Amino acid sequence: ESERRARALAQWAQCERPIGLGLLSELLMSRRGEVELRALNPLLGEQDARAAMDGTAALLLRVSRSIFAAKARAVAWKLQRTLASLKAKLSAGGGAAAQADVAQAVASLRVVSETLARTLCFRRAHVTPPKRAPPGAAGVGADGVVPASLDPRMLVFEFAGGMVLRPPQVSLISKLVSGATQGRSMCHQMLMGEGKTTVIAPMLALLIGDGSMLVTQIVPTPLLRFSHATLRSAFSAPPLHKPVWTFRFDRRASVTIELLDKVRAAVTERAVLLSTPAAVKAFLLKLLELLHLLDTGQYPKNLNSIGEKMRRVMRLKPRKVTDDRIDKASLQQQAARAVALLQLWKSGVGIIDEVDVVLHPLKSELNWPLGDKLPLDFTEGEDKTGLRWRIPFLLLDALFAARGAPLVNESLGASPRALELIATLREQLEAGLNAQHLQAAPHLLLLRREFYDETLKPLLARWLVLVLTQLKLRKLSDAEATEYLLHRKVPADAGQRLSGTQQQMLRLSADWLSAFLPHVLSRIDRVHYGLLSPAQLAAALKDQPQMPVSRRLLAVPFVGKDVPSKASEFSHPDVVIGLSIAAFRYEGLRKSDLLEVLHGLRTQMASQPGPYSRRPACAKYRKYVEHAGAHVRGSRAPADPAGLMLAQSAVEIQAAERGRRTRKDIAAERKSSGGRRKSSGEGPIWRQAGSGGGGGGGGGGGGGGGGG
Repeated sequence: ESERRARALAQWAQCERPIGLGLLSELLMSRRGEVELRALNPLLGEQDARAAMDGTAALLLRVSRSIFAAKARAVAWKLQRTLASLKAKLSAGGGAAAQADVAQAVASLRVVSETLARTLCFRRAHVTPPKRAPPGAAGVGADGVVPASLDPRMLVFEFAGGMVLRPPQVSLISKLVSGATQGRSMCHQMLMGEGKTTVIAPMLALLIGDGSMLVTQIVPTPLLRFSHATLRSAFSAPPLHKPVWTFRFDRRASVTIELLDKVRAAVTERAVLLSTPAAVKAFLLKLLELLHLLDTGQYPKNLNSIGEKMRRVMRLKPRKVTDDRIDKASLQQQAARAVALLQLWKSGVGIIDEVDVVLHPLKSELNWPLGDKLPLDFTEGEDKTGLRWRIPFLLLDALFAARGAPLVNESLGASPRALELIATLREQLEAGLNAQHLQAAPHLLLLRREFYDETLKPLLARWLVLVLTQLKLRKLSDAEATEYLLHRKVPADAGQRLSGTQQQMLRLSADWLSAFLPHVLSRIDRVHYGLLSPAQLAAALKDQPQMPVSRRLLAVPFVGKDVPSKASEFSHPDVVIGLSIAAFRYEGLRKSDLLEVLHGLRTQMASQPGPYSRRPACAKYRKYVEHAGAHVRGSRAPADPAGLMLAQSAVEIQAAERGRRTRKDIAAERKSSGGRRKSSGEGPIWRQAGSGGGGGGGGGGGGGGGGG
């Protein structure tokens, strides 16, 4: 008795924590609840502690059932009111309008009655009723019956939330917890209103976050604030008190010791770490960047700023670097902390809400350029400029020509073998469309890969042989080149007969024929990829003034019809090239693209020597104008402007830009201009063919009507 009075006095003086319903509920969820209860109150024996735990569970069950019964009573009152309303409408009688009201009341009565029936027959899913067991089984009482059992954590969650878990929710929670403890990744789809964010996610955090592993919940950025408020509300009750912390990270952040200590504390404190896909990806990319800097030794990354470049140009003394991010020792420390944090993540559990959005490569994206930009093969160097995209351009040009468009390449257009191949390809495309292996709307679309491999690929391989022959790959016979393009088989002495550049060209052509081209043909323009429209381009530049040139000029991924991704780009360079060529062929040049081309021609013209009419840039511009149905003033109008090709071949353009014109080319230019030399005082001026009097050289600039 004296010990009891001493304990009561200590509790009254707040020297010891009083044991209430909240503390008993917390102990009920613990595996060592009875032991902890006896430690808090040494006067209790084992039987007393067990009785206290059983009594707490019984009380929570009764309170939860009372709340549920109150909800059932509210449904019963609603049913009673619905019956009274139906009875009044039936006694009143009336015409068609009254019959419609009666039918609506009957339907409402059916819904309310079914709701009441489900409520009255509802069974607590996490409670296992008593059952008989075979003799000798564990946990069997003296009467041979296994007593009822329940999960106290779910019971306390129901008590704190004032609700009862539905059987599908309990089944799903048990399934996900089992997968998490076994290290298996699982995904489940739930409809809206089934308690995914308000019930399933908090329950998983409660059951898994037991202090042995990190629990991280990842949600899309728009749902971060709502998910944080939901978790704080669920774990604000004293029995379920659990910290909810946010993990934020971006490219400018450093991996500090405070960040690592925060994640470690989240494990010991059994907290829920809430984050977004951008923060998680930024951390992982930061780790890769740290390892890249340490591996390459490129520590002073921030020395390439504009200010430092100006100081080097003006030959000023560089400023002393004080940023610890470029210090090797600091980078090593950050990398070690990042690796330690990554290990905590790998040993923990990630709960991903809206997984279809979080793992979508276009809807959940993070662009993080890393390393130096290096030119691709066949993009720079002698006799290589443009070959990287010339091969896919001519390959796709054959398909467009088979569908009725003119061939861009003049030399191939004059080849009987090429025209014969185009005719055969046109027949096979028509057969494929009739057999539904291809689709004509909205453009040519590949539906069946087997049709491409069996029918189109051999024809396109023969076309590529013509292209490679035009590109001076003449060391292999047509049969040998075709065999390699189709089956990757080369003669034994191919390494001696072909140079390294020719071997690369052959491999690139085979890759396009086998992998890239069928991929491009299976994508839909303006649905899977496309160019930014002028309105979309203006909006994107307004939101992102530093938008990369690649997104501005090339094809970008689309997330839906006419909906481009906000920041994503295609990662494979050849895929970007192929889709960009297809997009420009389908959509045409935008006004900004045309201005870009004209600006480039003007820049080239200013740097080229000789009279304007004979400069390569002017010759190229004159060809553009003539194809549009006009001609440059001062030059002879073409006999058939509509029949001209779209542009010169890439090889001819390269030779012209390098100024390597032969005597024959110069004589042809003089003949086309009537043997007259134009003064170099002014650039070329064009007018519509057949319009007012031309005349006038470039020098005077005062030619007749129709000058542009």
